[in-house]
Amino acid sequence: MSAYANTTTQMGDARGAEASRDSAPASRIHAGSADHGAVAGAHLAALAAIVGDAHVLSSEADQARYLTDWRRRYVGRALAVVRPADVSEVARVLRWCGERSIAIVPQGGNTGLVGGATPDDSGAQIVLSTERMTSIRAIDPGNDTITVDAGCTLAAVPAAAHAAERLFPLSLASE
Repeated sequence: MSAYANTTTQMGDARGAEASRDSAPASRIHAGSADHGAVAGAHLAALAAIVGDAHVLSSEADQARYLTDWRRRYVGRALAVVRPADVSEVARVLRWCGERSIAIVPQGGNTGLVGGATPDDSGAQIVLSTERMTSIRAIDPGNDTITVDAGCTLAAVPAAAHAAERLFPLSLASE
């Protein structure tokens, strides 16, 4: 398993506690160029073959919430927002984009405060959203660990830990 796709972390005992490519690299294809539309369409189709049509967002309206940071201070543009469901799809998207020199902006909950999950304004990057990757993979009460997918929310992890009579002692405003 990739460290990108899952996270294993420590938790404590909660008993008694009170408690949640097929063309030039994207860097050489600029929006507005004669080749941009055809290339973008081919890219979108290839990405959809990996994650499914419903999980490649290319319209401005569908992408809007992924292109602005939580505080609305940073706004970017993206070729697409791609939402893989699992580690295999993440690996295939990363391989495909890497072969074509297409930059990827990973995005989890988009709650950061420094704009690191917001694409630039080139419109040539892919936002890779982990929001569909929400599985609780394993809970090991004996070792006080929980393994979760990258898109698992900070509300779901403590709830799963609590169900295993453990405490996940992290609480942030982004829950």
